[in-house]
Amino acid sequence: MKQNNFSKPRSLVDQIKNDLCDAIEKGALMPGQQLKEVELQKWFGVSRAPIREALRLLQGDGLITMDDYKKRCVRRITKKDIEEIFPVMACLEGLAAGLAASKITTEQIGKLTGISLKMAAAHKEKKYKLCTRLNYEFHSIIINIVDSHALNRAMRSLTKGSIWLWITNCYYEKDDSILLSISEHNRIIKALKEKNSKKAEQEARNHINQVYQRSLEFAIFDNEGDYVLTIDSNKKEVVE
Repeated sequence: MKQNNFSKPRSLVDQIKNDLCDAIEKGALMPGQQLKEVELQKWFGVSRAPIREALRLLQGDGLITMDDYKKRCVRRITKKDIEEIFPVMACLEGLAAGLAASKITTEQIGKLTGISLKMAAAHKEKKYKLCTRLNYEFHSIIINIVDSHALNRAMRSLTKGSIWLWITNCYYEKDDSILLSISEHNRIIKALKEKNSKKAEQEARNHINQVYQRSLEFAIFDNEGDYVLTIDSNKKEVVE
């Protein structure tokens, strides 16, 4: 396993987890790659206990898997996963936006608008990772407005693991996708501001479906249906 440049953790388990998550999202740790505790222990310069706990948490998030022989590997992303998850996500996001339209406040509209502006600024400065975090925050605000435990649980299960990795790499691969998403976000905001439930649901569904279609346009899958990460080495992200 090729050694990567991990920073020494500042808060042990959480920092180790975050560093490993970043490495997976950026493709430094590839789908299917084995994660050996002994090697990670050497890289981070810590005991095995926090490494094991960080891996357990990542496994719970669906970013890594463990086979019958207790071997942990970075989760593989399959075309079948994406084809199954995105339509369900579109339905849930649409439902959330439609329900939120009747509850949203002026302050919440302001927060969504602010995120859209920050996302545009981050894109201009080539801070693509920040764009993905702002995108997640945008959708989380709408979900939280609905205040439904059932909806929250359903969305959390979908945004774990392969789907989050997929969306992250979608933004890394094609930064023009960010601008298209911002435009779609603004249409959702407009519908919410008008308290038009039907339009808000339609715009949210359309947004997720468009993300799906744009992603598939450039996605590469191998013969077994596994997604092949093709990180563009010429695209440099500005460090925040």
